[in-house]
Amino acid sequence: MSRLMAAILIVGLVGALFTPAATAEASGFTTTTISSVGAEPSGVAVSPDGRTVYVTNFADDSISVIDTTDNSVSTISSVGNGPYGIAVAPSGDYLYVSLYNEDKLRVIRTSDNALIANPSVGDKPYGVAVSPDGSTVYVANIDSSSVSVVSTSSNTRTDTISTDSSPHGLAVSPDGSKLYITMRVASGRVRVVNTSTEILEANIAVGSNPTQIALAPDGAKAYVTNYGDDSVSVITTSDNSVSTVTGVGSGPFGVAVSPDGATAYIAARNADRVVTLSTSSGAVTGQIAVAEGSLPVSIAPLPDGTGVFVANYGGDTVSRLDVTPSDDSSLSVLALSEGTLSPSFASGTTSYSASVANSVNSITVTPTTSDAGSSVTVNGGSVASGAASSAVALSVGSNTVNVVVTAADSSTTTYTVTVTRAGAVSSGGESGDSSGSSSSEATVSASEVPPLAARRTVVTPDPGPEVTPVSEPVDLGGPEGGVRALVGGIETPLRVTEGGPDKWSIDVGGFGVEVDSPGGNAGEARDSDDLGQKALEIPRGRVAQMRGSGALPGSLVQVWLTGRQGESREIGRVRVADDGGYSYQLSPDAGSSDSPAAIGRQILQLVGVNDEGLQTVIGIPIVIAQGVPTPEMNRVTGELPVLSAGMALGTSGGLPEAISIVGFPDDGVVAVEGTQWSFSVRTDSQSGSVENLADGALLRFERGSVALATGSGFVPGTVATVWLFSDPTLMTSIVVADDGSFSSEFLVDASVISPGSHTLQVQGVGSDGFIKAANLGVLVEQPVEVTTESASGLLWWIVGAFLLVLLVMVLLLARRRRGA
Repeated sequence: MSRLMAAILIVGLVGALFTPAATAEASGFTTTTISSVGAEPSGVAVSPDGRTVYVTNFADDSISVIDTTDNSVSTISSVGNGPYGIAVAPSGDYLYVSLYNEDKLRVIRTSDNALIANPSVGDKPYGVAVSPDGSTVYVANIDSSSVSVVSTSSNTRTDTISTDSSPHGLAVSPDGSKLYITMRVASGRVRVVNTSTEILEANIAVGSNPTQIALAPDGAKAYVTNYGDDSVSVITTSDNSVSTVTGVGSGPFGVAVSPDGATAYIAARNADRVVTLSTSSGAVTGQIAVAEGSLPVSIAPLPDGTGVFVANYGGDTVSRLDVTPSDDSSLSVLALSEGTLSPSFASGTTSYSASVANSVNSITVTPTTSDAGSSVTVNGGSVASGAASSAVALSVGSNTVNVVVTAADSSTTTYTVTVTRAGAVSSGGESGDSSGSSSSEATVSASEVPPLAARRTVVTPDPGPEVTPVSEPVDLGGPEGGVRALVGGIETPLRVTEGGPDKWSIDVGGFGVEVDSPGGNAGEARDSDDLGQKALEIPRGRVAQMRGSGALPGSLVQVWLTGRQGESREIGRVRVADDGGYSYQLSPDAGSSDSPAAIGRQILQLVGVNDEGLQTVIGIPIVIAQGVPTPEMNRVTGELPVLSAGMALGTSGGLPEAISIVGFPDDGVVAVEGTQWSFSVRTDSQSGSVENLADGALLRFERGSVALATGSGFVPGTVATVWLFSDPTLMTSIVVADDGSFSSEFLVDASVISPGSHTLQVQGVGSDGFIKAANLGVLVEQPVEVTTESASGLLWWIVGAFLLVLLVMVLLLARRRRGA
């Protein structure tokens, strides 16, 4: 292929005339043109320390090395024929460059610019990406429709991932578990491959002719430039949903995301513009012009976020766009969880007041900055823009809350809110004349503290003394806190008799409760502060007995389960007996009309009235454990799913959930995707098969074969299992890895699995704490066997055929002799 033709393929058809985006010029940028680079600069990469920028020059087989301190340029010559894609090792020690016209990957040591390796890859290599740990390089090969996998320890190609069309751009997720590949075809796709198994996990439809892809620093979003329809597709990686942004200029080609994740930069090739996109709003915020005819094709940000470098293919230049720090230290929104601001919020007003009832002993504050680059604190604690702060404890009377906004240029603005908490009001035997307290919440991941689903109906027992139930649990802090108690709104010391991980007895001023999960034993009394972060363990499949004393006879004791972010549900109300005692059975499981308790750490809260008429609240940290592995039933029917071959059912917490199913017959794989979780099952390629159906896929296994189950999106440290039933048979179980994935082979054991239709269930604990199960109707088939009788018959057929051929030859020979 000629260099001219290769160049046309790389940058696409010029087609569109110069068309500036219908967007205002972006403010806050200073543009510098660096012209002393090579011919047709194509790829650009920045060293991890931000001191060096590397640019591949496609037409003169070189790499320009730019010193970012003064924009001086040096050159690495004779790199190879047609350098295009480029990536820097996370250590900064090596460059990896695709040689488009040589089908090679050039490895360069940055300390001395030595060319140290040149492994072969596929046909017409283009995009290059390095895994976050630096162990692997991925190369997109346009003409061979594949991605080469290169080990950096040996600098050799170790594997090849087949794709269904011309791959162009590559990106690896921040945890290294997934590879995203743009497939530059008219009906564009982005393929998502599991890097451990190299199994396709998703095939996402995006715009026309997708070219390059960039992931946000947290991996939550992926940005894809669609050259064919002048758009950018934004993929939410948790569920692979896609939104589309237009108005990004003509011929969007290169893309990068700022290190703070706030801005996406789009190189609009045919418009000679770099377009800025707000990642929070998804809106185009401005455009930055480069020289006319420059044809910007690749873009890379500096690691400190102070600027970006753009390779201009048509202008033989590099544009440096330096960010001018914003001085905007204002808020666009300021909201309280309780009370109303006076006056109403306005960005330029910095002093406010609010009033709350005596029953409110803490509030949260939600500030939203006007500029995405600003930071904000509430009473000295950092808060993400648009997120609620930790609980701010309120004393009776005046409380000052300071919200400080710091702009990108370090200028600040302080907003002050004076919150007045009302004094005590006696009502219904309760007293609130003293302030409560609330512990600050530590950061706990969603997988540790799942949200709770409110599906349970609580019935109030027969009326007793006039006691008004609370409509929500009392704020005691998040599930990461220890055991705590409030009496009459005042935090009160308590004593805990700890009888192992599954039995605690708690006493606070005579109001007591014992929680005993089977297996508990007698223990030692300790102060609550001595327990640290311990929690009471209640496994699924067990019932914990709760027995209390010292409550006001005839009053109510309410039982709540409470999550870290305020998700809660009331799970029971108990009428106190004449002797002040009460009891309740707590089960993590549930019937068909209820949801089970989510697996993970939560707070079990009891709200009652002691024998002096004071409201008494006890918060007990508990862990709902996974328990003994068991197949997951369909709670709508109350039975295990029984599916015909090719049918499928997904459940979450035992309730049906929508899933998508994709079959890959060539690979023998069926992939199932739910909300933020996915499974795949691979058959034995020699004996099993996969068949796509109109609404799913059919898996066939052979008795005695070995299959592979994989999954992602599950709680680390929990157990994933594979079952086959009607007669439930545990095929395999495996502990989920730290990245939320698992992979395990299992044997379709001929000694226990009969031929015919079965239901295969793969299950694991999702990030919300509920069991996610994919149920597939599969076929188990008897392998073809050659019996002694059939083998003997086959032998006679062979002998007979041989004799027949011999007879024909003899007859032909005799006939020839007679003719002679």
